[in-house]
Amino acid sequence: MGVRATPGSSETGLATGAEAGRPVGAAVRPTPVEPILRRPIGRDTAPLVELYARARRSCYEGHLPEAELVEWSEGLRAEGLDHDRPDRLWTCAEVGGVPAGFALVSFDGGLLQLQVDPPHRGAGVGPAEHDHRRMELDLG
Repeated sequence: MGVRATPGSSETGLATGAEAGRPVGAAVRPTPVEPILRRPIGRDTAPLVELYARARRSCYEGHLPEAELVEWSEGLRAEGLDHDRPDRLWTCAEVGGVPAGFALVSFDGGLLQLQVDPPHRGAGVGPAEHDHRRMELDLG
């Protein structure tokens, strides 16, 4: 299932500059969403790996050599994610039927990782993941 992009919109369905009444190239804040929060399952592995690779690239591009980013992404794709480990809790945030982020915490409540797909940043996905895991661990 996919979202059809129209002129001035992204493939994610989020408004871009001209469509949102802003000059093209202006910063666009996504519309807040209420993601579905759940534990990841087997079919989520490949989309979450790609999400993680995009998120990391968006943070480190221009700060790390391209070869290092490519090597890391290839290694991640080869290894996958171990979301079925019993010593960690994973949350998958789903928006429109597609993973939009994930959080990983230890049972003592330590946040080990929180990743949000770049097109969904600023829409509330990260805080929803974080708060969900803290409540599930009863850490308030």
